[in-house]
Amino acid sequence: MAGYVLADVSWTSAEGRQAYLELLGPSLEAHGGTMLCGSRDVHVMEGDWHPEGVTVLLSFPALKDALAWYDSEEYRPALDIRLRSSRSRLLIFGE
Repeated sequence: MAGYVLADVSWTSAEGRQAYLELLGPSLEAHGGTMLCGSRDVHVMEGDWHPEGVTVLLSFPALKDALAWYDSEEYRPALDIRLRSSRSRLLIFGE
């Protein structure tokens, strides 16, 4: 069963965003992850969610792969940059 990461990221630093994006791809590849989409064109149809930045959807072969990616050494440098350089919300879920 696939695993997914859904994030809403509002960057506060252009340099941080660029550094993050350079590290993100290799970290995803190391865990079988794929970026499915990233968009600012988000329409909330129900509930009180208010996306502030780019909404991103990542896919992994399994939930365990998504969780392993988030906690991995490959992703850690990118995560540190994202936490310093953005306001974000992120969830991981599986089928």
